[in-house]
Amino acid sequence: MPHRHAESVTRRHFLKRSLATGIAIGGLTGCAATPASVGAPQAARTQPRPRLIDTPPAPHPNRSIPDLGDERVQRFTAGVRPVRRHGVRLAVDRGDSDTPVVHNYGHGGAGITLSWGSAEEAADLIETVANRGSEVVVLGAGIIGLTSAVILRERGYGVRVMADQLPPHTTSNVAGGQFAPSLVGRGRTTREKQRFTRMLRRSHLRLSRIAGWEWGVSEIDNFTTGSGSGLSLIPEGLFAKPVKLDRLPFAGVERSGYLYRTYLVEPPVHLPRLIHELNRVGVPISEQRFEDRDQVRAIGAAAVVNCTGMGARELFKDRTVIPTRGQLVHVEPQEISYLLSHSGYLFSRRDAIVLGGSVERGEAEATVDPGRCLEILSRHRRFFRS
Repeated sequence: MPHRHAESVTRRHFLKRSLATGIAIGGLTGCAATPASVGAPQAARTQPRPRLIDTPPAPHPNRSIPDLGDERVQRFTAGVRPVRRHGVRLAVDRGDSDTPVVHNYGHGGAGITLSWGSAEEAADLIETVANRGSEVVVLGAGIIGLTSAVILRERGYGVRVMADQLPPHTTSNVAGGQFAPSLVGRGRTTREKQRFTRMLRRSHLRLSRIAGWEWGVSEIDNFTTGSGSGLSLIPEGLFAKPVKLDRLPFAGVERSGYLYRTYLVEPPVHLPRLIHELNRVGVPISEQRFEDRDQVRAIGAAAVVNCTGMGARELFKDRTVIPTRGQLVHVEPQEISYLLSHSGYLFSRRDAIVLGGSVERGEAEATVDPGRCLEILSRHRRFFRS
């Protein structure tokens, strides 16, 4: 069950590589609601839902500008998104085995965004093939696998998680974390498109219940230069309506844009919390690689949920899954209370400011490309100098 994860290049290592490859480094200027107790959903209802702002606050004329200087750069990293041609695959696959498989993969760049909603949809399908109280095995320990395991446990199933890569070595650990359905298809049929919208609504509802420091979920401003990368696909009523701005609120930046509200979901906080919740209710998480479908059939559970992401391309021979690599630059964390989307994106998290925006279709290895990372860094510097 191949699972693509990030490779990182520390600043010291990159300096060494730069000397060997001739890349200029001096100045660098060249350039994915769990209740408090899983299995006790009533606990979630005691948590007040965050107040939605009907009218976004007027943007401050001088939002802080990040320091993207050389000395602030922490590392370069990369991850491979499982982009599926027709969007998320959610289906029951009985094959020729007594063990039905429910597929839940193909989330592209929207794994964190759709995770809770698609986990609910997958659990709905499990209820058509396995009785509550029976054992279900979840394949994959990224955000899709972990949320699926949480939801199934809440619904009374015995759950095991098996994966060939465990956090912090999953693609989800590399994700930026914005709630926006980017690089993912909505589906072909009316029914699939309705399900896509339903997934977004179900994800938003769960995130609104757990929003807070402990889960790494916060509602935040996102300034964009266009209609928003995936933000325009968020159904009305989940957040405040976007506001057109004649000028973005950054000193020296003379550009118009939009102000959206969305969620920031921080993987370094959210994923460990999911694992903590699963451990607390006795859900085992084990490392196991599956080479073919026969091994999946031999698991011996009442049903299997396939959350292998890129792994589904080989394990279940789904060639509609297209590997799409993204490069990221991590900069030291700073007091920046917004997200930004332009020709790239900037996510301000407590562990780092994450800069991204590359889309490399057909690239299946999570290999860092220093040249692309330098261009991402340069692009953001140019934006704030504009």
